[in-house]
Amino acid sequence: MSGAQNPTDFASSTIDNLSAQASDFTAPILQILPYITLAFSVLQAIFSFILSLFRPLLHLSPLPILLYVLAPVIVFLDIVATIIIRAPYRTITYLLEELFPLYVFCGVACITGVLLGLSARVLARAIVTAVALDQESSDSPNLTQPEDEPKADIKGKGKKVERVKFEL
Repeated sequence: MSGAQNPTDFASSTIDNLSAQASDFTAPILQILPYITLAFSVLQAIFSFILSLFRPLLHLSPLPILLYVLAPVIVFLDIVATIIIRAPYRTITYLLEELFPLYVFCGVACITGVLLGLSARVLARAIVTAVALDQESSDSPNLTQPEDEPKADIKGKGKKVERVKFEL
């Protein structure tokens, strides 16, 4: 029995082997990271070199002079754009944001009104149809009084009673 292994010894040896393998393994990003850092450093150096070549040209450029001369026009156009475009846009967006709950409330009220109106219409038609069918079934031909003769009203004043038929 000395050759037999305890199951807990087997599990601990397996875990030790896995942890040893995991420590030997490094993620691919960690292997590539030094190369990525080097590439960004080289790109930064190249960009700063190209920028240093163009700096003397920027000092000789007429752009600062043109901007200095056109500054009043640029400021005037900025003020006009603020008055004509930016201020109305901001006002409209503010009002739309503030009135959105009212818009939703009115929309829900309209939809509710339509649904209630349609259901009331259907219910009214059903009631009218039921009453009309009930009257037709209770009206049987009377032998003493033909249909074509006018009927006197209940008080007996000789008024003619007309029947109104509801048709759907």
